[in-house]
Amino acid sequence: MSDNTQTGGIVTLKDSATLNVGAEGILRNGKAKSGGAIYGGSNVTINISAGAQLTNNYATNDGGAINVSTGATINITGGTVNNNEAHE
Repeated sequence: MSDNTQTGGIVTLKDSATLNVGAEGILRNGKAKSGGAIYGGSNVTINISAGAQLTNNYATNDGGAINVSTGATINITGGTVNNNEAHE
């Protein structure tokens, strides 16, 4: 992965998209300016459930693990979100 990724080091969602991360969904070691693992545009839905792992992601600006735009919905009903960093 390039250190120059602008948004979503692993996943970038376009406006109104849906992402489901569940069992065995591992988003690890992503790096971007915004949203080390996931960046979502306007009105996206992100569902994180049991078994998902968002770990060791890094953003130089916003959202170590997840960064979203206006109107987004993030549902976390399980899983592990840890050791993510953002530095602005």
